[in-house]
Amino acid sequence: MSTIKVNNIENRTGSSITIGGSSTTSLNLASTITGGTLTNTPAFLAYPSSAQTISANTITTGAYNTEVYDTDGDYDTSTYIFTPTKAGTFYIFGSCAWNDVDTGQDMYFNIYLNNSTHIFQARNKSNGNRQTQIGGVIVEMNGSTDNVRIRIEHSDTSGTIQMAEGRFRSMFGGYRLIGA
Repeated sequence: MSTIKVNNIENRTGSSITIGGSSTTSLNLASTITGGTLTNTPAFLAYPSSAQTISANTITTGAYNTEVYDTDGDYDTSTYIFTPTKAGTFYIFGSCAWNDVDTGQDMYFNIYLNNSTHIFQARNKSNGNRQTQIGGVIVEMNGSTDNVRIRIEHSDTSGTIQMAEGRFRSMFGGYRLIGA
């Protein structure tokens, strides 16, 4: 085994630098490396631009229709679904701020995989007008057909309540984890 110690590596004009060859299976990078192309992508963050009315005892997809960022164009602002184009392990998170909630009503904040597998749920009883639920989950996604969405529901006997709008009140996001 040989060791090369240098202070700077530069490519020639019009060329690139290749580390490893066709038989390289891994490349260990020091923990002190910053910047570069090691990024947690695809990644997205969205929020509802207006309050969303939710009927009682009805599971409803949260309308997170305004993107803060979407690195790979994988979040759909019309269906509110994230379908990553790269496989990997993802951290998916979100929040739902509720308006007009009667005391004692059940509220549910759910993250679904492929609209059928329930992978996270926050449930609590209201103690007044405004409530916020938050949560996150780590999930494997295949990078072609797997998708996630937030589904919300409540049992408020008055009939409807609202998911509050705004980036800092209700949000939905996620990113691919490096090294997982």
